[in-house]
Amino acid sequence: MKTRKILFGIAVMTILHVHGAPFRNLGFDEAKTNDLIVAWPNQTGYGYVSNLLYGWEATSPNGNYISMGLDLYPPIDGSLLGPVSFLASITHSRGKGWPFLPEGKYELVISGFTSITQTGHVPSDAKYLTYRYTLGYFDVKLNGQLLQKLVPDMPIRTFANSSQYFDVSAFTGHEVQLEVVVGTSQTPTGEIRPAGGILDSIQFLPELPTTVHFVKMQQPRITREGLTLTWTAPPRTVFRVESAYTLTSPYWLSLGPISSSTEEYSFLDTRLVQGSADFVNFQQFYRLNVVSRTTGLNPTVESSATQAQ
Repeated sequence: MKTRKILFGIAVMTILHVHGAPFRNLGFDEAKTNDLIVAWPNQTGYGYVSNLLYGWEATSPNGNYISMGLDLYPPIDGSLLGPVSFLASITHSRGKGWPFLPEGKYELVISGFTSITQTGHVPSDAKYLTYRYTLGYFDVKLNGQLLQKLVPDMPIRTFANSSQYFDVSAFTGHEVQLEVVVGTSQTPTGEIRPAGGILDSIQFLPELPTTVHFVKMQQPRITREGLTLTWTAPPRTVFRVESAYTLTSPYWLSLGPISSSTEEYSFLDTRLVQGSADFVNFQQFYRLNVVSRTTGLNPTVESSATQAQ
């Protein structure tokens, strides 16, 4: 009698939950600077984007950039190193008297119709994205969708460091393409120009800092009664309106407290009157300081600024 052996096979299926890789080099401090293509004795020069802007790709309407600068300020045309010029530089400005001090080792100085992109995983607790900037504008896209800015941009070409914020809660936990785009400005003749500047410290945040308030300024209106500032903000907030001739002025004139029981706020400055002798040559910057809120948050420093000219 023959013995028949019966073998049982057990199939084991392993299900892997794969998450996208985290974003890298959001503060631009992971630059690899030891392999410059062109170097000068003062440790400046040109390098490959893949090294100096590690983790990112940089593009223009003409294609991908190949090279960029190291400690070149302002950036210099790097077209000698590739078919596309790249007016950008990873810059270590600390101690050089430049207007923006990086958080960490480097910051990105960039101009031209340029964008930088990378793909990564939005942290599971992230609700907001922020960056630091000065001297220009930057827009943010996730998966090609332009995000709305939560606070007003500072006036262009001003030597003032600021931060911008975006709501990314719709993308929490997802793998996305992050794109930071150089903003544009329009000349009096209608010409559209790139308005790049200095960018640093892109971060995902679980919450907004308590010093950030959603203040949306409207376009100032000038009549024969004066200049009217209007804005929306949380009700029962007490603002102190201040003005100065320049954003960098150490002296800001207090124009009095303003409050409202609704989200609508308004302030009339009778010094700037349409048709007056001072109207033509009068330039004034305004900012709002939060004096108090019913929510008990700590008072903020400059929450928004606008220019009347």
